[in-house]
Amino acid sequence: MAKKIFNKLKMDGEAKKSIIINPRLKLMGDVTSKSLKFGSKVGLMDEVKKTDGLTLTQSKNLKIGKSLHMNTFSGTSTAAKTLKKYPEQEVIKTPEVIDVPHHIQLRMKVRNGVVTIVGARKVDGGFVKETNLHLNEGLVYEVTKGTKRLQFGVIPDFGVRRSFPNPNPKNEAEKGHSISVSHEIDFNVRVLPNDVSLASLKSLKVDLYRTKSAISSQLTNETLDKQFDVKLRKMASLQRIDIAKLPKTLQNSFQKALN
Repeated sequence: MAKKIFNKLKMDGEAKKSIIINPRLKLMGDVTSKSLKFGSKVGLMDEVKKTDGLTLTQSKNLKIGKSLHMNTFSGTSTAAKTLKKYPEQEVIKTPEVIDVPHHIQLRMKVRNGVVTIVGARKVDGGFVKETNLHLNEGLVYEVTKGTKRLQFGVIPDFGVRRSFPNPNPKNEAEKGHSISVSHEIDFNVRVLPNDVSLASLKSLKVDLYRTKSAISSQLTNETLDKQFDVKLRKMASLQRIDIAKLPKTLQNSFQKALN
């Protein structure tokens, strides 16, 4: 007959015995604590004072293997530790949106390090004046009049030409987007109508820079080359716009945009 595994439970009113799986095992109350051995070293876990209702223990001379050590527990509860204080978060300034009926857009072209203006038009809608420059690599332009910055902007995908795929391709070459390298750079410059006129075009200056290292900063009143002198390299510059020397069609475009 199989050996008895469980002691029979007594009904209410009778003394209850503990349930054990193996009669040869001692009850928990009868077992004395022994040293805990890791490898060839012995570590003891001793009871220390109670903190916040919790009984804390600390280890003494506990070594695991030859080089790993468990630091002695200080006995300080986590709740009692002082939280690290961090500085107040800075509010990032959003671009200033100026409510105007329209702004002026100048179309610029860079070829062999020379900047020329190839178009001018009036664009309906408000004007966004950026106050922060975030650029890992690439080009950025700046428009100034004297020492005053009128506008700046980042030029994405410079030096490449992209086209949409042919919806009805006749061969493999016409499938997908077409991307080709360009030796010219085209970009648009935006200025407020109050900042530019036919008479002030001669004092308008457009500078084009290439980044040498990443920039993420709020702009000051200084021009880009002074604020980021070690992070920018000037590629090209248009010192003035002499409308009398422009083609007749372009003169008409300026007349229409600025009047």
